[in-house]
Amino acid sequence: MLKKIALLLLTAAFIVTKSQAQCIPMNASPGIYNLPCGVSCTNLSFTVPDIRETSDYTIKDIPYQPYAYTTPGGNELFALYFDDKFSAALSSPFPICFYGSTFNQFIVGSNGVVSFDMAFANCSNAYRVNQPIPFEGTVACSGIAGPRYPKYAIMSPYYDIDPSVNTLGTRKIEWRVEGTAPCRRLIVSFNEVPLFSTSCNSLLASQQVIIHEATGIVDVFIGNKPTCPGWESGRGILGIQKDETTALPVPGKNSVSWTESNT
Repeated sequence: MLKKIALLLLTAAFIVTKSQAQCIPMNASPGIYNLPCGVSCTNLSFTVPDIRETSDYTIKDIPYQPYAYTTPGGNELFALYFDDKFSAALSSPFPICFYGSTFNQFIVGSNGVVSFDMAFANCSNAYRVNQPIPFEGTVACSGIAGPRYPKYAIMSPYYDIDPSVNTLGTRKIEWRVEGTAPCRRLIVSFNEVPLFSTSCNSLLASQQVIIHEATGIVDVFIGNKPTCPGWESGRGILGIQKDETTALPVPGKNSVSWTESNT
């Protein structure tokens, strides 16, 4: 009897998972179902929420298992090999749900930012991060110093790196898509990008943002996050932001100086 009920539950969970394109393990709510003698089956009803629609997020540590930072088939963002620059609008291969809104375009900032705020396309990616999130600022599109942060942003982290310099010849910023619908993932990578200032060009930043199509989950992998204490006090921001009122910074990494690697 128990075996037959368990089979029904697994089948139902699989059907719901497929219909809502949830590519993470799903389980029914815990509970015990006692059937009367002679009753071999019954209908069960439960709901699996579509977590992509959320406007509320939490932070969770995960193992350091990044995808390749560079690939032969990646879309290299040559336009970002300048200091303090946002890319043009890029077309997402799938609709992205972020803070309760759906986006079909994204931009990448040369200082480690991925955003869905198209008002920043082709603008300067201001280097100054001396205001903790949530924060926006009112600096013009061409303002480099700022601070000026985009809405709907993933800061992975956001700090003053300088892709115009290629210290080891391995600097690369790229985006690509992996997987098969409805379980694709958008991957944006910064590989061995030097920090700003001649005294810190030998320090290299590597970081990666992954956005999952089916769930809206955002993964951030940090291969290396050094600090240049002699420039802007070494500040950086790790977190996500909706606007000037709503954000989720990683504790202890909100407009402060820190270093980390392989996290």
